[in-house]
Amino acid sequence: MLAGFYKKHSHYIVPFASCPVLTPRVEEICKKLLAEIEKNKLQSVREIVVRSATNEIDSLACIIMTRQPNKQEVKTLKQIAKGIKQLTGLSVNINESGSNFIWGDKSINIYGKDTMTETLDDLTFTMEVSSFFQINSLQAEQLYKYVIELLNTGKEIIIGGD
Repeated sequence: MLAGFYKKHSHYIVPFASCPVLTPRVEEICKKLLAEIEKNKLQSVREIVVRSATNEIDSLACIIMTRQPNKQEVKTLKQIAKGIKQLTGLSVNINESGSNFIWGDKSINIYGKDTMTETLDDLTFTMEVSSFFQINSLQAEQLYKYVIELLNTGKEIIIGGD
């Protein structure tokens, strides 16, 4: 199993030992999941996605598999999840296609919560691990505050238009 990031304009994965962009919580969850998946020889794992709230305690992971997991694999994944104290939820997504799209059509929550909460200033968002959301919550909060500041200037602001 290989963990890393895609090289620009390719499907080549550049491995990483650590990553300064990842939060320590996400990096630790990734490393623990990878080690346990290797140790338990889970062969049908295609991808791992980990999301962690910055301003909350929630962390979700999803194991994308090339087929429906059998009962023993589900049991093993539940045990792995229970052993990662920072993880509040684990799901499995089935993607049987050979395409480079990560997500398949079916997801199964197998441990803990299937949603996480993130708070940006006075706004609270609830999302699934596959939801589109700014992964850099601190930057999103700064953008939000900047827009509010612009809106409070009294100047006319035009958004969109034909």
